[in-house]
Amino acid sequence: MNDMKLGVFGDSFADPRSFNERGNFAWPVLLLTDLKLSGKDCYALRGTSHWWSYEQFLKNYKKYDTIVFVHTTAIRWPHLPDAETGRHWLIGGKSDFGDIDELTSPLLKQINPYYVDIFSDELLNFISHNIYKSVNQICADNGIQLINIMPFKNEYETENYGFPILTGLTAISWNERVVVNDTRYTIVEALQLVNDIREHSRYCHLNKSNNRSLSELIKDLIVTKRDGLIDLNSYDCWTTEDDDLNAYYAAKLKEQTDV
Repeated sequence: MNDMKLGVFGDSFADPRSFNERGNFAWPVLLLTDLKLSGKDCYALRGTSHWWSYEQFLKNYKKYDTIVFVHTTAIRWPHLPDAETGRHWLIGGKSDFGDIDELTSPLLKQINPYYVDIFSDELLNFISHNIYKSVNQICADNGIQLINIMPFKNEYETENYGFPILTGLTAISWNERVVVNDTRYTIVEALQLVNDIREHSRYCHLNKSNNRSLSELIKDLIVTKRDGLIDLNSYDCWTTEDDDLNAYYAAKLKEQTDV
């Protein structure tokens, strides 16, 4: 396993932000560090589209014998100019996390009103379905071991190409809770409490313990080569509360009250 060449592709569910940051507990950091690999082997970037991840995959897959591909939701701008990279998720409307207007560029403010007129759900699902099939077929044809992660509920069939397909990650993320001053908050409530739209508190939308569990699960799947649909919620390794996360929000709230 130490000789493995592993690459990671995807969106915020796989983006460690700053790979070499001290105390970074993102699962790609834990996984790649355990395998003695580096941040250059992680091509994930938060806020990007399925098509953007696929482009990175096509440019780089030949470097690797093992790949983890996080398939984001189809409901994003499939393609944007390079200057807008990472804003593919900003398709207009409201966010549960708060006011996203400050994150929306002048270009997106111009084109977002036309998003639903340009892209039907059927077209977006067609694009994502064919990306899923292509990634799996390319890996199968080239002898590359693939781990598919599907954080979001998809409206297209995920055929079995002999690789695992992990589902249910978003539910694990949303199930996490924050406790401050004996009050228990959902993640959305906690984010709104400190106005943290981009969520700096959890790498890859998971607390420290759950990032470690996901990293260990992926390593196990690489060894066992299990295939087919795997509901992550069927495992009992996930935690809903984390002391470090509670401490982070307690400190952020104290900062606000001290101002």
